[in-house]
Amino acid sequence: MPQRSPVIFWLLLAATLSVDAVVVSWAYAATLNRVEALYFGLACGQISLISIWGYFSRAPRLWRWLAPLAFAIASVPTTTWLYNRGPTNWIFDSFEMAVVYLSLWVGQMSLIIAGLWFLRHTTFGQRWGHRADSGRWQFSMKHVLVVMTVTPILIVFLREAKIIHAIWIPIVAWAASSALLAVAAATICAAPWHAVLRLAALAALASLFAVVIAVFFGLGDPKAVPINLIQAAVLFVWLQFGGLIPQGVSATDTTVPTSPTQP
Repeated sequence: MPQRSPVIFWLLLAATLSVDAVVVSWAYAATLNRVEALYFGLACGQISLISIWGYFSRAPRLWRWLAPLAFAIASVPTTTWLYNRGPTNWIFDSFEMAVVYLSLWVGQMSLIIAGLWFLRHTTFGQRWGHRADSGRWQFSMKHVLVVMTVTPILIVFLREAKIIHAIWIPIVAWAASSALLAVAAATICAAPWHAVLRLAALAALASLFAVVIAVFFGLGDPKAVPINLIQAAVLFVWLQFGGLIPQGVSATDTTVPTSPTQP
């Protein structure tokens, strides 16, 4: 497997932070409604990226779990603040809006990690260096403790935010769409395909998921397609050039690539 230069990673990180600063400044000056598609496309795409990084990273396990959660939580007050600055048809309490965004992004992050964990136990996991885990479905006490800790906290937050009771279906649909796109991107970018074919496949899936949301969940938002396409672009650039996941390993190759210790 070809190794990516760490210089490329840091250049991508610097470019990403620069774009984020420009978009946040733009949203501050022109209100969030004006740049909604760009803002949420970047936000959802980057939450997907940091979730993928957390799964495949060689960093200590504590940091791999905390980094995606911290990023999602840190994005909530910024988004809520930008939302409250501009005119909108929805006038809700800041706490309720914060719970909406937190539910969306924590749900997205959880679904991504669960999806990658599921694929790890299939034959495709061999592309990521998980040959020994393929077909072995094991649950540890740590998994049970995580579920038992997180679930009551989420229930309390969701009960306190009345807005969730009215729009929980759109939230679940968006979180699932972004998570599916992220898992698909990790799968596609690990396949031995040409970069153009990978990008085309991601763009097609992003458009398809947006159409499914609009048709089956009644969310005919014209911003759905650009939001998903921006997510696809973010995922493609980072997974193609950032070296976040093992790439191009044949499922029949007997040489298992080096991979980080998984949770």
